Amino acid sequence: MLQESIKLKNKNCKFGLSITLTDQIINNQELILSWLKEINVKNISYNSLHFTWKYDKWRDYYERATEFICKSNDILNECVESSIQSKINVIVNKNFKYFGCLAAGVNQVVDKPNADICIYHGEFKNDDSTIDNIYNFDFNNIMNYEKLHYYREFNPLNETECLKCDALFSCGGGCFLQSKKLFGIASKNDKAMCIIIKK
Repeated sequence: MLQESIKLKNKNCKFGLSITLTDQIINNQELILSWLKEINVKNISYNSLHFTWKYDKWRDYYERATEFICKSNDILNECVESSIQSKINVIVNKNFKYFGCLAAGVNQVVDKPNADICIYHGEFKNDDSTIDNIYNFDFNNIMNYEKLHYYREFNPLNETECLKCDALFSCGGGCFLQSKKLFGIASKNDKAMCIIIKK
């Protein structure tokens, strides 16, 4: 990765990176941020881990990931970080963010190799998530499928607690599957993503 980025820089190419915030990245942030500054990256998309299993240290991880994102934004101030930029765009353009991912609100379908379809790629291997087969599916009736109830309702406007939050306008509720797997409640908004959004 380092060699390729140096080649791009030497050719005066403008390029971006998508970086998953693993513990290794967060624990070596000085080195990582120094490298990102050196290669003069123009755009970064930081991807926080999404826990789809019970994990007691989720809060610690999200707090450290959030601090890393904020520190990166301060140090690489000429670089656009997509998650922060998307929040700024929502505020500047006065566009309420209803959903935190494409699955919530049923804004995507995922086609499996056997032509079955589901809504969320994180549930790709779960046969219970299959809503139909691509050859039988009527896209005009997508919102009428009973299995899509939680996807349609996963919205911060449906949570009393969220209605009091300063970040309501730019939130979207986070990740449906993480809420379901980490907290055991598919209909509640993702408390882990709250940490990033509020900061």
